[in-house]
Amino acid sequence: MNRSVDDRSCGFTLVELLVAVAVLGVLMSILLPSLGKARLKTKVVKVHAELRGICTALESYYNQYSDYPLAQSYCAGQSHSMEQYFELPAELFEGRFLTGRTETSDRHEYYRFRDPFDPNGHSYKYLKPGTAWGNNHQLTRYRVWVPSAFPADTGEDVHYPTYKLNPAPDPPPWERYIIDKHSPVAYATWSCGPGGPVGWLAFQESQMPDGSHLPVPSRNWYPEERKGILCHLMTSKYSHLGQGHCFTSP
Repeated sequence: MNRSVDDRSCGFTLVELLVAVAVLGVLMSILLPSLGKARLKTKVVKVHAELRGICTALESYYNQYSDYPLAQSYCAGQSHSMEQYFELPAELFEGRFLTGRTETSDRHEYYRFRDPFDPNGHSYKYLKPGTAWGNNHQLTRYRVWVPSAFPADTGEDVHYPTYKLNPAPDPPPWERYIIDKHSPVAYATWSCGPGGPVGWLAFQESQMPDGSHLPVPSRNWYPEERKGILCHLMTSKYSHLGQGHCFTSP
């Protein structure tokens, strides 16, 4: 039986299919980066909003106790994981200044207020210079590198606070050294940002004199640094700007 329509008109030729695939490939190569940038921008906006909430909680804590909570290393917080160093202070949650999801393992509570950029679900980080909780809940001291021309970042940093010998006769061991110069930064709280987690050892390396000096200098902040952190910090009463000025990454 004769057909009125040629069979060849019922489908696509191989050349036509290859052209269609090539066109789709070009469109995908144009659209996917835009979608990726949009998702990143959305996540950055969310992180900044949550960091602002953390700063608000810290200021509420300060208004009630006339000081900010102490920073805490990985053994002084809610976990024993080195990668969870400087997690947010438990006092913020216990005092209802912050609410966050708490997960429990067989030994401890952890992952409070997760950092969306951390694939392991670790907390945002918080560091207050001066007295802090060290390993095994022992008091210690932490310092931060602050640009000498703060808030401008000239690439030259000073380690605050600086200490000197206590001139008092026979001071107790914990008062042998007293603060000489206080930090102009009261605290910093930050997300690991698009670059992903910064491990404890990498953070320690950044604190060396020739290191990147996380987290305060803005040269470490996204987007100035493509894989940088997202940081919010508050000035102290020892800053020439006065207390309570907040600086953030863009």
